[in-house]
Amino acid sequence: MSRICSAGYTGSWFGVLAMFLATAAQAQEAVVPEKPAALAEAEAPGPSDGASGAPPLAAEDAGELHIRLAQDDAASRSTRDQLQRLLETYDVAPWIWTREIVIDSGGRVIPHSHPVLTLSTRHLRDDELLLATFVHEQLHWFVDRHDEALALARADLAKLFPEVPVGYPEGARDERSTYVHLVVCYLEYRALIQLVGGLRARWVIEFWSHDHYAWVYRTLLERGRDVGGIVAARGLLP
Repeated sequence: MSRICSAGYTGSWFGVLAMFLATAAQAQEAVVPEKPAALAEAEAPGPSDGASGAPPLAAEDAGELHIRLAQDDAASRSTRDQLQRLLETYDVAPWIWTREIVIDSGGRVIPHSHPVLTLSTRHLRDDELLLATFVHEQLHWFVDRHDEALALARADLAKLFPEVPVGYPEGARDERSTYVHLVVCYLEYRALIQLVGGLRARWVIEFWSHDHYAWVYRTLLERGRDVGGIVAARGLLP
């Protein structure tokens, strides 16, 4: 016990802290690409941005979400309250493109973006997972408003990853959707870093990499900078 309270223990504590800080820095570096001068202009708002899709809701409007319960049960009400608390805690205004939200406690419900953004009650005990799911589905609305840029990004990603998995749990429903999810999930990871920090964001992505779209999320952990470079170059950063 005396050795636990010694200076050697203090040193090891600082070693653990340094390891955690390094992991957070690596997570952010892997996802947020460097911005060469050639990309800076592509990321900046331009005259064509308005034609490619509507901007995110203004901050004052983003808080006025219409949350409807598909079933008026305890799980749905608790998830609604949880979501409202998260929206009050985190500034998600930059990632909101639709106000209509449905919470569905049905046993086979899978969260989806269209025609109405729908969340399940699966993550009642996991704030970060519910927040990530909400942002993910909102980002589908964003990319859908940028069809041309998304098509160019898909073509670029197909050159980088000529073969991608299709179907649960590794990929999406078809090849096109798997490429789309490389973009959406990259943006999700990037948003989470800004919302909850690098360590917690990485934890969420690692969890998803064993849950659904597994190949997509693993690829972001391993080659996030490559994917991010394509997303930025095609002007798909919110």
